[in-house]
Amino acid sequence: MEFDAAGGDPEVGVWMTAAIEGSPPPIAAVDGFAQQFTVWPGTINGEELSIVEPGAEDAIACLE
Repeated sequence: MEFDAAGGDPEVGVWMTAAIEGSPPPIAAVDGFAQQFTVWPGTINGEELSIVEPGAEDAIACLE
């Protein structure tokens, strides 16, 4: 997701979910920006998530 603040440069945050259908699945904050500004966890099974997760850079590229 891209955020625009008045007078500032756009910021990008990446979140992930295990599914897009059915009951609400858990959401995780993948990168530092997402982790800083939401309460969703930044870990899965104790492993810290980061922007190098598979598909994270692809998600950001979709914003261009």
